[in-house]
Amino acid sequence: MSKRKGELSTARIDREWPHQVAILDDLCCRENYWILDAFCRARSASPRARSVIAIWPDGKLATFRIYCFQERVHAQEFIKAFGGEPFDPSDRAKGRKDTWFRTDEWRPILESGPLRVPDSLRG
Repeated sequence: MSKRKGELSTARIDREWPHQVAILDDLCCRENYWILDAFCRARSASPRARSVIAIWPDGKLATFRIYCFQERVHAQEFIKAFGGEPFDPSDRAKGRKDTWFRTDEWRPILESGPLRVPDSLRG
């Protein structure tokens, strides 16, 4: 896959914004998007969001959005405000930067802090 001119690479984001938080992608839409955007703009967040597909041992899948911060304290504030969990880029599948192999047990996530999955996406 070729890189678009001026686009931040995954490796560069990992270097410059090493403190990363994963949150269920369904929590990042509609009005929740603007809440998260305002929080990130006021802190050291990467200008480019990205996502990964989480795969659990039982075969369940979910898409997570990764928020990346230059400062550890900003990642910790994000987790305190919205939930989510620390994301270590080394947990991605080798050669597949969009895959996150989980070792824990899958559980449904419908709410996290003040964020709720919209009713239209539940099910």
